[in-house]
Amino acid sequence: MKKFFLGIFILFIFLHILFSITNKIGANKEIILYVFLSFLPFILFLFFIFKLKNSWQDYIDRKSFLNKKRILLEIRVPKEITKTPQAMETFFDAIYDVGREAGFKKKWLEGKGRPVFSFEIVSNEGNTSLYIWTEDFYKNAIESHLYANYPSVEIVEVLDYSKFVSFDVEKDGLFAFEFKLKKEDPYPIKTYKAFELDKVSNPDQIEQRTDPLAPILESLSNVKKNEYMWIQIVLRGHKKGDIKKPLKFFNNLLPTKDFFKFFYTFKTKEDIDWKDEANEIVDEYKKKVITGEDDSVFKNSLKKEDELINSVVENAGKTPFEVGIRAMYFAKDGNFRPQNISVLSKIWRSFSSELYNFFSPSFVVDFDEPWHDFKNIRINKLKEEMFDDYKRRKYFTDKKSYLFKGSQKKYKTFVLSSEELATIFHPPSEIVSSQIYEKIDSKRGGSPKNLPI
Repeated sequence: MKKFFLGIFILFIFLHILFSITNKIGANKEIILYVFLSFLPFILFLFFIFKLKNSWQDYIDRKSFLNKKRILLEIRVPKEITKTPQAMETFFDAIYDVGREAGFKKKWLEGKGRPVFSFEIVSNEGNTSLYIWTEDFYKNAIESHLYANYPSVEIVEVLDYSKFVSFDVEKDGLFAFEFKLKKEDPYPIKTYKAFELDKVSNPDQIEQRTDPLAPILESLSNVKKNEYMWIQIVLRGHKKGDIKKPLKFFNNLLPTKDFFKFFYTFKTKEDIDWKDEANEIVDEYKKKVITGEDDSVFKNSLKKEDELINSVVENAGKTPFEVGIRAMYFAKDGNFRPQNISVLSKIWRSFSSELYNFFSPSFVVDFDEPWHDFKNIRINKLKEEMFDDYKRRKYFTDKKSYLFKGSQKKYKTFVLSSEELATIFHPPSEIVSSQIYEKIDSKRGGSPKNLPI
């Protein structure tokens, strides 16, 4: 819509300049206007073609989604696991190359693109599980890479848990979050190396370390009957263009690289790689240190500042993924507990650091004032949309559809390295998994589901 009004504004400016020129050169305005109107249908035709392109892409993506078989793999963790998150980092490095961006023909005619995976930490009535959602085509690759790094885990294809839980917007309570990074993407979160999990030489020493997943799994295991708490990490390999950098004022007036788009839009952003973003951070830091422009550089110790910049450089050298994170808490039959909203909003607190980066929750299904939403019409629609998008693992919506109806929300994505991903999703250490399974087993009143054979 903004582009539409911008195009109308530019059209009026163009006509004003055109008539001003004709007045100066003494040309016939009627002839100039006739020539312009003769070309106008051609301009409108190009405008329609490029708008139709978005709808075609939406249609072909939906068709491809329905034609591809997707499966859910559960990671069943034994109590005796001694691997550290460093093994999971190796796993993420490996799956980065299992699928690449499709070419023009496959993308526009077959709907093929970069493979999308979803890594999920789920609590259904207090029963906590780890899942990987993927296309069936990549099942063998996922299993082989995971078994190579975690030989003792069990990977089982299971039915999708989200298909067996319904949500009634009139009866059930739901609250959802979308998480984003507070600082620029190259700034790392507090990773497993900060918890010294990479320095465990003896497997028995892992119990002496703090697993950052422990508070998350503990919170999820406290969910009660008819309550559900789901965390979803949707990702795909990062490429140049996932990050858009605003151009300076004069560059905004330049037409896009595609000549035909000149007729209805102007280039306001450019595609950059997250390494480019990291280099800009480093260059800016060096400039501030040399010129003394930023007092904060000297308020903190130079050792900490150097440590921060070194971490940015190191993080940018890791395998990058474009990531979207959402979390959802809902309950049925009047069992919704508002205090769990606070628990879910602070679920990533273990990885937060003021010096580095941290996850900030965005309230997806919430409105500040009552007059913002008449009779809860908007919030109910958002709840249903979020629940449906979760079940579809929908996150990477590049374009809006103009002809086909459906969910049009564009979720915020960012870039995380394989080290950061391994920190927020990995099979928990031995002491954590033992505590969680003991709590689950005591709730069930039966035998543990993962007893060693």
